[in-house]
Amino acid sequence: MLPPPLRSPAAAGAALRIARRRLDSPGNSAALAGPTVRVHRFLPDPASPAPDAATLAQTRVIKAWVRACLGLDATADVALFEVPCVDAGCPLVETTVVVMEPHRTRRWSFTRPKAAITKIMVQQTLATPPRP
Repeated sequence: MLPPPLRSPAAAGAALRIARRRLDSPGNSAALAGPTVRVHRFLPDPASPAPDAATLAQTRVIKAWVRACLGLDATADVALFEVPCVDAGCPLVETTVVVMEPHRTRRWSFTRPKAAITKIMVQQTLATPPRP
């Protein structure tokens, strides 16, 4: 869970000093990796409950669109991933479609959550070359 927003510069400075003390404390393995920088505040919670029926249905629909657009046979697998991004300038959630065939693997990305993906977006994206 992320902390609430800080109210004043003095409070921000105090919070930073406390965080540095925790990182520099003996026995803290995180100190070796350096300080953690949080860019986005609204990342999906990894402890969130399992996806509901609507999310699973949307996943099945997108996979069907991908299969239809690419004309895939039964030997190809389609995987759909929704991944949070913490880099500055990238979308909060990126959806990646991976098509795994016996002789090759292809990948495309959408800069939005899978709930916001439409059939037109799938058709337009799959018309472009896949990402390496």
